[in-house]
Amino acid sequence: MRFLSLLVTMLCIVLTISPALAKDKKGEKPMDPQAMMELWQKLAQPGEPHKLFAGLVGSWTTTTKEWMEPGKPPTESTGTAEMRMLLDGRFLYQEYNAQMMGQPFSGIGIDAYDNLRKRYVTAWMDTMGTGIFLMEGTASPDGKTIAYQATKRGLTDLETTMEDTHVWLIDADGSHRRELGSGIDNRQGAPSDLALGTRRARAAALLSMSLPGGVYVYQGEELGLWEVEDLPDELREDPVWHRSGFTDRGRDGCRVPLPWSAEDGPSWLPRPANWQDFSVAAQTDDPESMLSLYREVFAQRRAIDGDLEWLDLGENVLAFRRNTHTTIVNLSAQPIDLPATPTLSSVPLTNDQLPPDAAAWLS
Repeated sequence: MRFLSLLVTMLCIVLTISPALAKDKKGEKPMDPQAMMELWQKLAQPGEPHKLFAGLVGSWTTTTKEWMEPGKPPTESTGTAEMRMLLDGRFLYQEYNAQMMGQPFSGIGIDAYDNLRKRYVTAWMDTMGTGIFLMEGTASPDGKTIAYQATKRGLTDLETTMEDTHVWLIDADGSHRRELGSGIDNRQGAPSDLALGTRRARAAALLSMSLPGGVYVYQGEELGLWEVEDLPDELREDPVWHRSGFTDRGRDGCRVPLPWSAEDGPSWLPRPANWQDFSVAAQTDDPESMLSLYREVFAQRRAIDGDLEWLDLGENVLAFRRNTHTTIVNLSAQPIDLPATPTLSSVPLTNDQLPPDAAAWLS
C-alpha cells in the first residue's frame, strides 16, 4: 500500500510539473515525453550551489547577537549546529541548539537550490512557534552571499504583514554568518534593525532629492531619527489614542522634539537618552553623519534640472539621468561597478563600487 501511494504521488508530481517544463509558445511544437524526461533528470542533478552547501557539512559552534532595541548593545549567546546533506547531496539539513532571550531554543532548517527556478529556498522550524518560516532569494556571482526575502504575519494582528531580510554570507575561511533583519508591526515596539533602516534611508534621500519637483523633509529625517514607539501611555496626546479606546498609539512617536545638543532640557514628549548622540551639535562636525549628508545633498541639488531619462544598468539597479546628472541606486545583493567617480554617495565607497542598499550621484 505504501509502495502504491508513493507511485501515485510521484506520478502526480511529474504531471504537475510537466506543463511548466513543456509549456509551448504559440506556434511551437510541445516537448516530446522523452525530451521532457531528460530535462527533468538534468534539473534533478546537484550543481555548484549544492557543492557549496556540502562544504558546510559538519559540527559548528555558533555565536548569536540580537539587537532588540536601537542604541542598546546586543545580547550574545552561543550554541551548536549540526549540518548534513540529504537525498544524495540535494538539500542541506541543519539542527540548531542555543539560547534565545534567556530560554532554551532549538530549530531545524532545510536549505535548497531550485535548479528549475534558479532560486535559493529555506524552510525553518523552531521551538518559538508552530509555523514553518519560508524564505527565497538569489546569490552573488560567486555564490557566497545569498540574500533572502520573506513575509510573515504580525503577532497580534494577522492582517499585518512584516518583511524579513536574511543575508547568508559564506567566508573564505570556511566560516559563515547569517544576518536577519525583521520588520515589526508599528504597534509592537521599536524597529529591530536600525542600522539597515538608516542605511536605506540615506540611499532614499539621494534618490528622492534628485527627482523632479519639490522636496519635503519631515522633522528628524535629516538627523536620522526613528519613531519613538515606547512612549509612556500617560503622556500620549494624539486624538487617535483616545478615539481608538487606547489601542492605536497614533503618531506621537514621530512628534518627539528634536535634540539640538546634549544640554537640551526636558520636552513635552521625552527624548530617548541616546538621542544626544544624534543631536545637531553631535552631527555638525561629523562628515559621515546624516546631517552632513543632507546638507551636501541640498547644496548639490540646486544644479540638478532637466527631464528624467531612465537608464538600464542591470537587474535590481535603479538609475536615471537628468541632463548631466545621474542617480544610481543599488537594490541588489552585491556591489556594482560605477561608470565614473561619484560626486556624492550615501555610504563610503571602495574602488568606485556601489554596495547594496546604497545610492550615488554622478555628474
